[in-house]
Amino acid sequence: MENLAKLGADTFSKRMFGGFGIYCDEKMFGLVSDSELFLKTDKHNISKFTELDLKPFTYQRKGKHIALSYYQAPALAIEDPDILLEWAELSIAAANRDSNKAVDDKNIS
Repeated sequence: MENLAKLGADTFSKRMFGGFGIYCDEKMFGLVSDSELFLKTDKHNISKFTELDLKPFTYQRKGKHIALSYYQAPALAIEDPDILLEWAELSIAAANRDSNKAVDDKNIS
């Protein structure tokens, strides 16, 4: 978390499903499970993750594997705080887009 402090004062973590979520401005953009960092993806940034053959976060429910829109962070991002910030900013943008979409969907109903 200390490497993500440069993102701003509103960056924090919260325990969830055996790991923890990472938030910026109340929007979850990352999660840690089994000591592995996963970052939020959407149609705008997912190609950056898949080009590096990074895998999605999955869990099992009722015998089925469920994949979420969070993908492994690249190894270089874990090793280099500046690269981590770049990838985190991509994921924060995805979380913001997702949050805006949810607001738009509520306004349609």
